Amino acid sequence: MAITRNANADYVIPTENEWYKAAYYNPSSSSYYLYPTQSNSVPSNVLSATGTNNANYYSGSYTDPTNYLTPVGAFASSPSAYGTYDQGGDVFQWNESIIGSDSAREMRGGSAGSDYEDFLQSSDWWYEPPMVESVAVGFRVSQVPEPATGSLLLIASVGILMGRRRKQLA
Repeated sequence: MAITRNANADYVIPTENEWYKAAYYNPSSSSYYLYPTQSNSVPSNVLSATGTNNANYYSGSYTDPTNYLTPVGAFASSPSAYGTYDQGGDVFQWNESIIGSDSAREMRGGSAGSDYEDFLQSSDWWYEPPMVESVAVGFRVSQVPEPATGSLLLIASVGILMGRRRKQLA
């Protein structure tokens, strides 16, 4: 079963590739990190607004033993390279990919109840049918950029380059 996005959609559930790149991509080396905190080292689960490489998952203790979940951006110094927060821990996040014949959706990122940091790793994923309800499952919504935005940037870039070339020739 294929999923076709509405061409006029402003918001979507990301595809697996979109979700994965937003979480793990390392633009400085054009490669991917092991964890969605811009790191190849196991994140700490200690809630810190100033520490880096932190995520909300179970590591012998809960980050928040009362509520289990943390507010978005609570780990202020641990965003992905694209500035997304909490793609590791809190809740597994569905993406658009369908797995198998029962329309199960792929999930990534681990949850606050995940017993190991392995669930946060770029190589880990899980799947569940969309009718499953769980406090450990959620989703991320992405905004689709306007098609005209890319065209305007391209036109502006060409204009700037042509202006520079004219100055060099003069």
